[in-house]
Amino acid sequence: MSEMLSYFISLLGTCLGVAGLIVFPVLGNISAAIWAGLSAFYAFVIIYCLLYKEYHDYLFEDFDGKYESHFLTINCFAVCSTIILSGIQTWYIFKIFYYKLPLLPFIGSYALIALFCLITTIWAIFIAYISQKEAVRFRYSPIN
Repeated sequence: MSEMLSYFISLLGTCLGVAGLIVFPVLGNISAAIWAGLSAFYAFVIIYCLLYKEYHDYLFEDFDGKYESHFLTINCFAVCSTIILSGIQTWYIFKIFYYKLPLLPFIGSYALIALFCLITTIWAIFIAYISQKEAVRFRYSPIN
């Protein structure tokens, strides 16, 4: 049940990110559209990790030792992304509070940009968690 929930949440995040990528330029906020697109990409990477795990579990093979290194590479990408995105998120929050920027209108709204940056950071944290869990699970698997 938990894995189906992960698929559903990731698919929902991907769809909402793509919708934001389409809607926000119409509303005049290009930066929020870019962050929505990045959020959709990170949510799709989670779907990719879950599908790759299921494919490996179905075959019960090592894929020539590439399974663990594949997830460790994704984990490195996710950890670096989390650090960078946290810094960017801090910058947006600083600008909102220091300059006392309004939450509305949508055109150039830093609050909307900061929200999608936060969502992207949360996706990166989930990617790091899932990829580390799968790499460790494979390392101590009795199949190897």
